[in-house]
This record gives sequence, structure tokens and C-alpha cells, in this order.
Amino acid sequence: MYSCAYGVPVFIASLSVVYSDLDTLIHLLKGSLGSGILAMPMAFMNAGLAFGVVATFAIGFICTYCVHILVSVVWCSLYG
Repeated sequence: MYSCAYGVPVFIASLSVVYSDLDTLIHLLKGSLGSGILAMPMAFMNAGLAFGVVATFAIGFICTYCVHILVSVVWCSLYG
């Protein structure tokens, strides 16, 4: 065990399945857009237009930042 980006302990694990770029993109789109697209009209109806737009960008920024941290930790665990 060693510490890398953001001081998060990382374990080096061997990967038994390697996903292609297309597989990764499909999983990302399926997870991000699946039920979110269907829930957006109801969310905007309940929140209002102004707060809905601001909240959508805020949540998008938070999700992007979390994915960046996740990719950094995986990259660090694989490539040191």
C-alpha cells in the first residue's frame, strides 16, 4: 500500500478484464444519462428554471470533479 494523489491509500491490483475505450464510454453514458434524462423535466418543474439551471451546473461540476479524482487514483495505482 502506498499513498499517491490526494493522499488516498491505493492498492495495486491486477486487472483480469480490460475494457476498451468504447466500452468505457458506453458505461459512462449509461450511468450518467440513463435515468437522469427522464427525471430532468420533473426536477425543473419542482425547482424552477433559475435554480434548476444553477443546480444542474453545480451538480455537473461536482460529478466531473469526482470522476477526475477517481481517474487520478486509478491512474496512480496502475502507473505509479
